[in-house]
Amino acid sequence: MDHEYSTRDRKSDTETIDDIQAQQCLGVENHDPAAKNVVLATPAAYEIDVADRLGAPVSGEMEVVAYRASDADKDFAIPFREVSSGKYLGYISFPLKGFWELRIRVKRGKEVFETESNKFSVTPAQ
Repeated sequence: MDHEYSTRDRKSDTETIDDIQAQQCLGVENHDPAAKNVVLATPAAYEIDVADRLGAPVSGEMEVVAYRASDADKDFAIPFREVSSGKYLGYISFPLKGFWELRIRVKRGKEVFETESNKFSVTPAQ
């Protein structure tokens, strides 16, 4: 029996602070013309720029999770491809109407940066 269950998989305070500092060194800019009018079951193009605090592009692996708070079983992840240094492109087709968020995750070596979009609405085709 493991008597350390309450702390076994938790990060130390130092690890948590290091993670926060690493994330503060990166910035994400989302140039997304499709976000204002996202239509159900229609691929929407997303272009996301990632730069460090000094403005230098950040290369790595990007994954975007489409999150639906009202129905977590419908969440899904899409890998984005880097089209130039620090610039990522991906297409997302939402299977349900309603409110969604995007959770952006970039891995650069051991560094991981995550951020979220604001909620937005996916509407039925007209």
